[in-house]
This record gives sequence, C-alpha cells and structure tokens, in this order.
Amino acid sequence: MEAIRRTLEARMDSIEKRMASLEESLKTRVEALEKSLSERMSSIEKRMEYVEKRIEALERRVESLEADVKQMRTSMDSLRDLIIARLVETLARKS
Repeated sequence: MEAIRRTLEARMDSIEKRMASLEESLKTRVEALEKSLSERMSSIEKRMEYVEKRIEALERRVESLEADVKQMRTSMDSLRDLIIARLVETLARKS
C-alpha cells in the first residue's frame, strides 16, 4: 500500500511539474502573441492616420477644384451673356 501511495505521489509531483512547465510555456507564448498584436495594431494605426491625412488633403483639393469650376462656370456665363448682348446690339444697329 505504501509503495502504491509513493508511486502515486511521485506521479502527481511529475504531473504538477509538467503542468507548471506547460503553464509557463503557454504564458510565454501568450505574452509574445500580445506583443506581436500590439506592434501590428500600432503599425495599422499609423497607416490609418496616414490614410486619413491623405483623404483630408484630397478633400481639400476637390473643394478647391469645385470652387475653380464654379468660378469658370460663372465666367463662361458672363462671357456668353456679353457675346449675346454684343450680337443683339450689332443686329439692332444693322436693322
């Protein structure tokens, strides 16, 4: 009976040591994974900030182009109206 008890205790000690070793190994792997994920998230955040800045710059350029097109449209309308007015004057003088 004593021999069985000692054998069981030895096996339990062995199992406990193995479990502690596995726990430490798992803890190390989880920490490495957390570090890797943290670094990747940081990299992704930096890229997102860059993309956001580029989008903002593009939005400003589009707004500027819209303003330019609006100004050109206004100028073209004025030019059209001036040409029509001159044509009407010319036709009125010839009549």
